[in-house]
Amino acid sequence: MDIWSKGDGFIELENARQSKDTTLKNFALSLPDNFVIADLRNKQIQSGFAWGKFGPNIDKAKRHETELIWGIEKPIKKGFLSKLFGR
Repeated sequence: MDIWSKGDGFIELENARQSKDTTLKNFALSLPDNFVIADLRNKQIQSGFAWGKFGPNIDKAKRHETELIWGIEKPIKKGFLSKLFGR
């Protein structure tokens, strides 16, 4: 509950794309624009990220090949008319 209430542990994609950390930057550049990043490489034990913040469906989450970095898809918010007409 601490992770959810004190800070969700995510880095906005645009911030990661401008990072001086080349591993983080390259991973961010490989993701679509509607993702956020969770970087646990330098976190203490019992750290994490609120993966359920964007809903229970994390099928499209992407993990870095070798590092403790994840990309989590943020659902695109639809307006009322889009919901109504299915667009």
